[in-house]
Amino acid sequence: MRRLYTWWQQLDPLARLRLGIVAALLVVGMVVALAGIALSGDWTSILLNLGSELIGAGITFLLIDQLLGQRERQADEERATASSKADLIARLGSNVRNFAVAAAEELRRRGWLSDGSLQGVSLMTADLQGAPLAHAQLTRVNLSDANLQQADLGRAVLAEASLDGTNLYGAYMLAVDLQRASLIRATLGGADLREANLQQAEMVMADLRHTRLTRADLRGAVLSTADLREANLQQADLRHAYGREADLRGADLQGAILQDARFDAAQMDEHTVLPDGTRWVIGRRLDEFTGTDDLVTRNGQGSLAAPDLLETLLQAHEHPFD
Repeated sequence: MRRLYTWWQQLDPLARLRLGIVAALLVVGMVVALAGIALSGDWTSILLNLGSELIGAGITFLLIDQLLGQRERQADEERATASSKADLIARLGSNVRNFAVAAAEELRRRGWLSDGSLQGVSLMTADLQGAPLAHAQLTRVNLSDANLQQADLGRAVLAEASLDGTNLYGAYMLAVDLQRASLIRATLGGADLREANLQQAEMVMADLRHTRLTRADLRGAVLSTADLREANLQQADLRHAYGREADLRGADLQGAILQDARFDAAQMDEHTVLPDGTRWVIGRRLDEFTGTDDLVTRNGQGSLAAPDLLETLLQAHEHPFD
């Protein structure tokens, strides 16, 4: 009896269910047959009826078994899918480029790049150079120190993502969403960030040389000590941006909106194009376009009397550059 119980416990739940159905049908059939014999004594009719009932029960069981089998196969497929997805995400974070890029391609094929499956995952130091990540949902993903050179991130969502030290040189990032993302010391030289959403993004010490930021939304962005040499900032929205000591030599700011922005001690040269389309000359300042020039003149100061935002930011990050 104990062996029978052990065998029963070792069976798959669906197998136990099948056997239970068969046993129930047999018991019910036998009870009905015995009751019929006791009442009528007509064995022939009872056996015929029992045979037809058992055939019907068998057909019913086959149909039920088919449904159960379908359910079991579906459960197996779901388990396999979950395992496959987890494996692909793990491979996506590989620092071996072939593995990581192949995983990105397979995730895209299965629709898992854009369905939210990757939100919040850690892909630190992943080598995704040239990876197809357009429209990917990467909210709060940690891509610090990853290699995303030449990657396709067009219209991808990287809101609140960590991209500190990430190499995005030459990446295609048209209309990418980088709201509140951290890009401290990130390399974005030559990247295409036209129409990108960079509201409140932190880009302290970021390399933005030759970066295309046309019509980008940089409201409230922190660009302190960022290298923006030769960057295209035409029609960019820089309201409330903070760019102390940013390097704007050769940058094109024609049509840019600088209302309430602060670019104290920013570097400019004769190749810098100002928001009004003229070139910078000695004596000119970006305060002319920020709406703060009159206040500065009245105060008799070279910059607004305000806390040092860069120092505050560095303290919040426990001075990561020391």
